[in-house]
Amino acid sequence: MTNKFRSHGEGATLVLSEDERDILIHLFSELAFFLQPDQPEPEHTDPLAAMVGIGTDADAPEDPALARLLPSAYPQDREADEEFRRLTQEGLRQRKTASVVVVLESLHTESKRVEIDAQGCQSWLTALNDLRLVLATRLGITADPASQAWTEEEAATDQRANLLAIYDWLGYLQDTLVRVLSKRLA
Repeated sequence: MTNKFRSHGEGATLVLSEDERDILIHLFSELAFFLQPDQPEPEHTDPLAAMVGIGTDADAPEDPALARLLPSAYPQDREADEEFRRLTQEGLRQRKTASVVVVLESLHTESKRVEIDAQGCQSWLTALNDLRLVLATRLGITADPASQAWTEEEAATDQRANLLAIYDWLGYLQDTLVRVLSKRLA
């Protein structure tokens, strides 16, 4: 496969076909939209709260995929969980969205070769992980491998097969990026 991350200076490069680039742009654009709150946060009266990303939303997401990206810190204590969400959820959404924006900016190039600096590599890791978590939730992938077992016939006729192939491909990309970055630490 040519579509894998390779070491390049302090960062990495990724060579993509036009179709692969279009798929990634579509998926990451959807992820950026998905991360936006249903209702915009009201204007802050506290400038410090605005600066550090403290919001007013204390509700857990209803969508299981979004709940996977914004997990509960205190599932057994509703009051503590709501306070934690109020203090962290807006900032977490902003940081995740910022990572996706960095990825999308790197994908908007005329070249087949995507060059990513060291900081961009961290954004790619975050965004790839978040995208795979959303897809895994939509596909029903869990920690139990037996729950995902498909026969070859089922896989060929299941409409989720394309999403599963994309999920696997994203995992491959993520793995090659982790390997590039890991070699620098060794």
